[in-house]
Amino acid sequence: MMKFIPLLLLAVSSSTANKPGSSYYESMKELEALEEVLSNIEEELDADFTGAAAVCDPIKFLNPKVLTDPETDCCANDMCGEGELCRSFNYALMCYAADYQPWILPQICNDELIPGHSCNGGGGPKRELTCQQLTELSLEIIDDSQTECLSNADCMLKCRLFRDFLACDEYNHFIGEFSALCPPING
Repeated sequence: MMKFIPLLLLAVSSSTANKPGSSYYESMKELEALEEVLSNIEEELDADFTGAAAVCDPIKFLNPKVLTDPETDCCANDMCGEGELCRSFNYALMCYAADYQPWILPQICNDELIPGHSCNGGGGPKRELTCQQLTELSLEIIDDSQTECLSNADCMLKCRLFRDFLACDEYNHFIGEFSALCPPING
């Protein structure tokens, strides 16, 4: 916003006198005062007013229907898996990749459950099943024509074992129903 103030000054005729009492002088004083107010607001809020999304959505400001929606699977960030946050989809809260479009799908602010703000859409939050080691899977599964991933790194979120093949679960629709592959063991 402060970038536009010099443009306003250029619009003022150069023949206007810069003397106390003149309209140009008074306008300049008003602009300087406005610039100082905006600067103070910017510092207080530690924001840049460029249209960036909020860092997080307070759960107390969400519509209560969001917490009871059948697709809601979290109401705190610690209810989500590694690399995921509880994100607001406006109709439900779901665990989703922490770094995927935070300006569109904001996370909720609380890491732990807040008393009075529990979610139990669909019978409660879904939890990950015990992960599967790739080394423990049969060659038939690994070589299956439908297998599309061999690690979670091959997918946006998780590579899951769907009975007899491996496939990406890009939106965690199958959390709690099919096991994800375990993270690689660094040794």
